Amino acid sequence: MAEHLAAQLGIEDPSVVKRYTERPKMAYEHAWEIRDAYEYHEYEDPEWSRRFRTFLHGRAWTHAEGPKALFDHAVGRLRRNRVLLPGVSVLARQVPLVRKVADQWLHATVAGAARRAVAALPGDLVATLRTPEGSRFSELERLRRPPTRTTGTAFVHALERVDGIGAFQLGRLKLSQIPPNRMASPARYALGSKAALLERAVEPKRTAMLTAVMRHLEAKAIGSVPGPDGHPEHGEAEDGEGAPVHAPSAGVGVADPRAGGEGVVRGARPAEHEPGGGHGAETGSDPGGH
Repeated sequence: MAEHLAAQLGIEDPSVVKRYTERPKMAYEHAWEIRDAYEYHEYEDPEWSRRFRTFLHGRAWTHAEGPKALFDHAVGRLRRNRVLLPGVSVLARQVPLVRKVADQWLHATVAGAARRAVAALPGDLVATLRTPEGSRFSELERLRRPPTRTTGTAFVHALERVDGIGAFQLGRLKLSQIPPNRMASPARYALGSKAALLERAVEPKRTAMLTAVMRHLEAKAIGSVPGPDGHPEHGEAEDGEGAPVHAPSAGVGVADPRAGGEGVVRGARPAEHEPGGGHGAETGSDPGGH
């Protein structure tokens, strides 16, 4: 094998391979030569490390994807930019931390918007988790149940459901800076969780989940009201991930969720796509957890 490789590389004396055991540093020297010849960058390089962090946080903020998908995009990003890959454990630790930061930023942003819109709104949302006396279900569980019959009584109950959800006036919340797919994740979680579990969630995560699920129900409630023919009057406006469509205005800047505020991610979705799902938008060269 050594002779075959030596012939391919034009090395007359294949026995020089033994020198690798004599000078341990030689392997590193050759790696450095290869790096310089092909213009690769060290992962620890301050400039490239900053660009990579900006990309990773931007990707986590604009895409509701799992840790494996984010890890794969991180590796692809490093390869395309000729950055030497660190050990697997380095990225394996970094990816969950970045996703956690993005989730925390999402929860804080949504809960803050709820408080600014109506000071009592967070408390009113939490109150829906309590079970009224004489009832088997909490108010949230009642609001989550769409009408299943087409009788006159069901029609009245459907309208009452619309009024109950609309009373929160969630349209006043300013959430255009949040990508719609990021709101879909907490909404799905709250739709499938029992009220007792949601009540035990910590703030601001609890308020964020309740806000997201109530916005989801608000978008679907009117469409589920039976019409004269016994079928829903309207379709349900959703994005591809089952979330109500609340599109941000064009050109809205999304703040980078990292502490320190490096960079601004433009728009809810990136303009360019990398293989396998696209890459996060970035400034210069370059925010899922329940």
